[in-house]
Amino acid sequence: MIKKNKHIIFIIIFYSLFVESLFSSDTIVYRVPIQGVIDLGLPTYIERIINEAESNQAEAIIFDIDTFGGRVDAATQIKDAILDSDVPTIAFINRRAISAGALISLSCEKIYMTGGATIGAATAVDMSGNKASEKVISYMREEMASTAENRNRNTDIAKCMVDEDLSFSHVIIDDDSIEVTDLEGRKEGKLITLTTEQALKYKMADGLAEDLDELLNLLELSGAEVKTLEDKKTGEWMKNLEPEDLLRYGLIPEFIGRLPITATLEDLDEKSLVKILQEPKNSLIKQYQELFKLEGVKLTFKDESLKEIANKAINKKTGARGLRSILENILLKTMYDLPSQENIEEVIVDSSAAKGLSQPIIVHSK
Repeated sequence: MIKKNKHIIFIIIFYSLFVESLFSSDTIVYRVPIQGVIDLGLPTYIERIINEAESNQAEAIIFDIDTFGGRVDAATQIKDAILDSDVPTIAFINRRAISAGALISLSCEKIYMTGGATIGAATAVDMSGNKASEKVISYMREEMASTAENRNRNTDIAKCMVDEDLSFSHVIIDDDSIEVTDLEGRKEGKLITLTTEQALKYKMADGLAEDLDELLNLLELSGAEVKTLEDKKTGEWMKNLEPEDLLRYGLIPEFIGRLPITATLEDLDEKSLVKILQEPKNSLIKQYQELFKLEGVKLTFKDESLKEIANKAINKKTGARGLRSILENILLKTMYDLPSQENIEEVIVDSSAAKGLSQPIIVHSK
């Protein structure tokens, strides 16, 4: 009987561990921000992210989109990369996907939008902001239509996002003909821009999510590890820079050909910035210590304060150039008051002073 109970307990434990392993598997989701102006530097990076996601067998790639658009050729390259992806792709329209952003969104398998978001207004314009030629408009119109068709979305709405000379009165959704009365862009002379509510109504979007966590819950990926652009420092992904990247970004081939070696610099980390503060012959710490010596005062920095100063420079993205201004802010009041005070032996900068929560500690002589 005891042996039988032990056997049952073993099975239960084994089953529990097996189920736990299923649900705690290393599920990876990539988040790719597409924000600001879409330029020629973006397609190559996105292609590499997709390749990395495929290599790591990611469950999904989420494109976090908030853009007024950019270059049509860059958006087309991104669209092609997304359509060719073996990893499921989701467009998360986090406020707006206008112009080139609309094309990128339509290329994804699923589209989710925040409340109050918009998608559309994808007509092509030249560098002066004027409407492009009919040749360019025709190309963009059919790009939008073919992309929408590839993802089983309405092509009439997609076309009217680009070409204001088109119009329609009905759309086919789920084999039903629906009269359209609430889209101003259905009329000739108007471009279509959809709100979240309209995009859901006309099946141009698949759902509503207010933030990334809610989106992951809807996708049943709430426990996934989310990898994003911010996880890699600039120096890390710039190591993969290729001559074709420089060419796509706009440098002429003749110039690139004269640069046989492309070197990249890594971002300064906390340890490096602390060394910069302390070790050089004319380091900032030594400079300030000499200034305090003129008043007969010893200046001391606690190890924690140096780390805090370094982290401030990292958070401000100013690097070593920002260290002097940080030190100046910490010591300015003390330096101003020092000449008028007597019997001061030492000034100590601790982590609290480095954070700006208090003034440096002043030690008076006996």
